[in-house]
Amino acid sequence: QVPQRENVIVQEYIDKPLLLDGFKFDLRVYVLVTSCNPLRIFIYKDGLVRLSTQAYTLPTNSNLDQHFMHLTNYSINKHSEAFDRDEDFDKGSKRSLKYFNGWLIRNGYNVSELWARIHDVIIKTLIVAQPHLQHCYQACRPGSHDKCQCFEILGFDVLLDNTLRPWLLEVNRSPSFGTDSQLDVQIKLGVITDALRLVNIKATDKQRKLLSQRTASRRRLLQIGSVKSSRMPLDFIGEHEDAALTLERKKEEVKSRLYQIRQDKELENFEDDNMGDYSRIFPSPDPQRQLVYKSLLVDAARIGFSSKTESRQSLIRGLEKMKEKDLLELLSQYESDERFGGLPTTSQSLSDTASSSLKSIQPLSFYESSPMEAELRAMAEREHEEEQTQRTMLALNGLEFSYPGKDKDEVKKVVEEVQSDWQNNRSAVGSFWLHTLDSTKRKQLLIPMREMVRNLLHTHWRTALLDSIRLNKVFVRLFNFFLANHGQGLWSSFPGGTEEHWEKQFRKKSDVLSLTEIHCCRRIVQLVQATVIAAKHYYQEQQIKRKSQKSSNPPSLLTRRYSDVPIRPPTVYATRRTSVVHLYGRSKSRSVPSVTASTSFPKIQSSPFVS
Repeated sequence: QVPQRENVIVQEYIDKPLLLDGFKFDLRVYVLVTSCNPLRIFIYKDGLVRLSTQAYTLPTNSNLDQHFMHLTNYSINKHSEAFDRDEDFDKGSKRSLKYFNGWLIRNGYNVSELWARIHDVIIKTLIVAQPHLQHCYQACRPGSHDKCQCFEILGFDVLLDNTLRPWLLEVNRSPSFGTDSQLDVQIKLGVITDALRLVNIKATDKQRKLLSQRTASRRRLLQIGSVKSSRMPLDFIGEHEDAALTLERKKEEVKSRLYQIRQDKELENFEDDNMGDYSRIFPSPDPQRQLVYKSLLVDAARIGFSSKTESRQSLIRGLEKMKEKDLLELLSQYESDERFGGLPTTSQSLSDTASSSLKSIQPLSFYESSPMEAELRAMAEREHEEEQTQRTMLALNGLEFSYPGKDKDEVKKVVEEVQSDWQNNRSAVGSFWLHTLDSTKRKQLLIPMREMVRNLLHTHWRTALLDSIRLNKVFVRLFNFFLANHGQGLWSSFPGGTEEHWEKQFRKKSDVLSLTEIHCCRRIVQLVQATVIAAKHYYQEQQIKRKSQKSSNPPSLLTRRYSDVPIRPPTVYATRRTSVVHLYGRSKSRSVPSVTASTSFPKIQSSPFVS
């Protein structure tokens, strides 16, 4: 009877084992695991056959204590007086697997079928342990996404019954590499030498890994880009940006899978050239068997990592079944959706930087209270500012054209129609912006856009001190530039003018804009241009409506007001000391400075002045 509090191992005794020369034996199979995620398993083609030192008979109560007959452990049988220390590989109490394979063939056994069964036992055993191995590896090396930095040589002890069915006795995590005989030297030296060649250890790996660890530690210290969360709080994500972030995550999954496929191909080519006496058993060369093993891996991962969302797991499982060609087509489809969705696609570098903006960012106040050196804190603030600027760029691309009291689709259609026939509409838009609107009305027209941009910054930067943010200062300069020279700053950015005039002006400053800031400003320019075009269109509609009402109900002479007198655009005649300004059909003289230089404004047809 086993005591209740005693730890024991319960095993099934195989009473009809396969016998070799009348002795019970087991096989020591050396297995190399080069990676736990993805799982890669190799088996060494040679190994040890360890025989008991007493002829086997069926177990009875009288012989159960005869360890030299029932147990095959080398550590036990080497103490037997009958232990044969013959140095030949085909004799003695310790022999090689190569000899055993020959013995099987001579006795009519199917060697290929036997080893297929042994491989199956080894693979399924490691699949069960894979989630635990991966968890331990990630706990020891958090944030490591490069190739696996660890490997393990395992010793599988396998017993065969008389039907040639393999039974797993145990797995030795640290098998003995002691060399008590020349056979040990020959086999174990090859196991170690070929394993080191296969894992491709280089002298520079340590320096590269240490540098990577220092960089990761610094990023964790500065709280830059948490790897545990790739989403902002929902309170800070708009509907369009949320869709954009989801699309970006899908793209990253596809890119990651593509990268993994190509890395696996390179790795397989290297392994094929450097395996020596090892052979790869997982991934399985048999596609059908591989599908079975993949299913078991998914089940093991579901048990070991039950906290992961099912949707993400289903996406990953779907990608794992796709080939490289299918993944490229899917990635192309995502990029097409991104373009039509209004996301930034100006350049490849822009899309690359946008993908990095999917990280969780600490507010700037974190760095003000962080006990770091001034240089590190300044570097952290710069990196934080750049990532937030990229996020702002993504949000700006999600903004749509709008006009008070009008449908967005209608406004978008109006803007597109004017832009498609810009040559014929340019003069009318310019006349409206430069002549119809005075400086006050131009400023009022841009106020909603300024407030929208300011609210966007407040939402994404999560700080009330917007005036201290560099990007806000850039936007303030940009809006001031729009209104400079009586609106000529914005007008010069329209097609047909010096479209890059504002960029040239900004680049003359000592504080040069980054590429991301330039793209943010370009988007604001597009939105402001659309605002002016829409305002001109609806103002013109309103004027036509007023004229039609006046023509249908003309006022009498008694009730006609002074304000109904037709308004003419102001005409300035430059003289040496005075100028005459005609207003409402009357003239008035006043002293003004003489005009010494002509403006370079575009020639715009005049239109009615706003009363």
